[in-house]
Amino acid sequence: MKSLEELLIDEKEYFENLVKKATKLFRIGRETGEPIYTVNLSKLTLSERIITVLLARFLAYKLSSKILNPINSEDLSPEEISAKLGVDRKQISARLTELKRKGYVELTSRGRYKISPINVAVVLDNVLKKFEVSPTLTSDLENVEDG
Repeated sequence: MKSLEELLIDEKEYFENLVKKATKLFRIGRETGEPIYTVNLSKLTLSERIITVLLARFLAYKLSSKILNPINSEDLSPEEISAKLGVDRKQISARLTELKRKGYVELTSRGRYKISPINVAVVLDNVLKKFEVSPTLTSDLENVEDG
């Protein structure tokens, strides 16, 4: 019988691992808190691009104390995501609905979306697969259609 202590996780170590992986996709601007992508996002489906934008926002929010113009929330509206990706808001909303249904994003009380904390590592690993960066986890994110 395994010990219950095996369920415990070092949150700092977990977060550091996420940051290390995320640096393969983007960096966060110290002045603005905006992501600076180090990969070509066109290799990703629209759903994966949305996830990447929300992941960058999540990490920028976590780094707020180190950013000159701090990020005040970890969520984004469909309009903000649309502007960041240059894609019609209706397409963004349709993909967000699918991603929410699959559990990859959460709808906040203000009609905004954030990445689901429970799936951050899975989602990041899935996106990294597109760039042949060895992930440790897999997901069915790529099965969300980009209609």
